[in-house]
Amino acid sequence: MLPMTLLMAATVIGLSGFHVYRAASQQNALTEHQMQGIARTLEQSSFPLTDSVLRQMKGLTGAEFVLVDPGGNIEATTRSIWSAADLPDPRVASGKAPDLLTDPRQIAGESYFHAAFPMRPRSSSSAENVLHIFYPHELFARQRRDAVFPTLVIGGLALVLVAGAATAIASRVARPLRNLGRQVAQMSAGDFQPMPLPPTRDEVQQLSVAVNNMAQMLVTYEATIRRTEQVRTLGQLGGALAHQLRNSATGARLALDIHRAECPHGDQSESLDVSRRQLILMEEYIQRFLTLGSRQSRQPERLDIVEVVNSLLPLVSPAASHASVQLTADLPEAAWMLGERDGLEHLILNLLLNAIEAAASTDIPQRRVRLALTNERRRLVLQVADNGPGPAGSIHASLFDSFVTTKPDGVGLGLAIARQVAADHRGTIAWHREGDTTVFQVELPVASGADTADARPSPVSGDTASTGPDAARIVEPTEGGRRAEVARN
Repeated sequence: MLPMTLLMAATVIGLSGFHVYRAASQQNALTEHQMQGIARTLEQSSFPLTDSVLRQMKGLTGAEFVLVDPGGNIEATTRSIWSAADLPDPRVASGKAPDLLTDPRQIAGESYFHAAFPMRPRSSSSAENVLHIFYPHELFARQRRDAVFPTLVIGGLALVLVAGAATAIASRVARPLRNLGRQVAQMSAGDFQPMPLPPTRDEVQQLSVAVNNMAQMLVTYEATIRRTEQVRTLGQLGGALAHQLRNSATGARLALDIHRAECPHGDQSESLDVSRRQLILMEEYIQRFLTLGSRQSRQPERLDIVEVVNSLLPLVSPAASHASVQLTADLPEAAWMLGERDGLEHLILNLLLNAIEAAASTDIPQRRVRLALTNERRRLVLQVADNGPGPAGSIHASLFDSFVTTKPDGVGLGLAIARQVAADHRGTIAWHREGDTTVFQVELPVASGADTADARPSPVSGDTASTGPDAARIVEPTEGGRRAEVARN
């Protein structure tokens, strides 16, 4: 604002100076014209110029008049104390009007502007007299001050108003700009807290909104970069780990297959079958964790999601039984879709295990987890509900982000992969609370042209029930579909 203020001040000063100069010039011209007019009037008058006449002219103009004859003697005057020796040599040029205000004189200790005018004789035999006009310098200065004073006052007031307005505008603009400067400095130091907006609706407020939006974008970018770096670090460090874990899981699976072949009841042992499937899933999930963010997937196939869920229930039944959690599943006869089986298995298994762990963390006597699958408007809706405490409030908004967890031994990748699997299948995943129940809901598209008449029979049959303490029990179909219940016998 300083250059603009200086420019406005210079403009006001320049205009005021111009008007002062013009007022002074006009006052000079007015006085000059007045004296010359008086001289012409007296020259053309028919009455004699006596002391009385000159004193009357002094009363009208404020000037002193002295009439001198050709011999240098004073014939009439307004100052009787002056003598001919006090008067300057007129040296009047014939036919030229003298300049009154360019010839200052000192007479009897007082300053006067002087001019001499020839007085033509009234008869041809008379010689020319000379009329001396002495205009007091003090009177002229007072008149000029009176002429320029209003201009100076107005210019001064205008300068004060300009300075005040510039100061007010600068203060109004500079304070938010200083705040913006501090905000940008904080952002450069890594603090992306938004700044309070100024109350005025102007360009500064718009700039503040833009800075706040930029800060929010930087927060998002920072979180994205951190997640990317974490995934990259996990990929770099996990190569050797994946190799060792996969080798260990493969070795354990081979040993289990050998034991199963040697055991007389190996082919009928459900526990050995579950263990083998868990080892296979371990290999697949290690690979999926380490390829988080990759969009590569297998060719989608037409599969029955009910059959996928039924194949996973025996894998989670031991965990539910161990935690005294009642697991129920409400499933239709069949629900066909196009998808990638491994990814859907991980999604469903992760939701079930999370729900069992959440329900197990409560002290209530009846811990429940319920899985339900429905077909709504050509969309398969899978819900997993538990009566656990629900996610912590601090991670509600970022629950499905990578590495977000409140579990002491958690990694925070399960729900992130589940969201990616849902997105890869053109579906969605979300969660909400219903009273004391936490519900995770997955919506997936139904396979086009799917015919429920072509549904394959579910691999879960009555002979899966076992007499073991943690066996899965399948109840008869009820109205609305098949109901599978996993509970402690």
